[in-house]
Amino acid sequence: MYSLFGGYTTSLLGTYTFLAASTPPHQRTSRIALLHVCSTVGWVAGTMASPGIFHSWGYSGTFITSLAFASTGLALTSLLLTEPP
Repeated sequence: MYSLFGGYTTSLLGTYTFLAASTPPHQRTSRIALLHVCSTVGWVAGTMASPGIFHSWGYSGTFITSLAFASTGLALTSLLLTEPP
């Protein structure tokens, strides 16, 4: 489903669009840079942690951990994200 709707490219397009619409022009570059750093750190941390999780808990542990992080991200986004003025 993820790739069917555009995957990572569409996700970043929506995120950058929201940042551009909700931040003042003088803060826009630093906010986009912070987003890029956080997403890169998360990507690397997930890639480095996944072999240990797989060896400890197998496929189900990997998928449950991924589901837990995705659900937490969705919950935080829906609770903390507000409509831009």
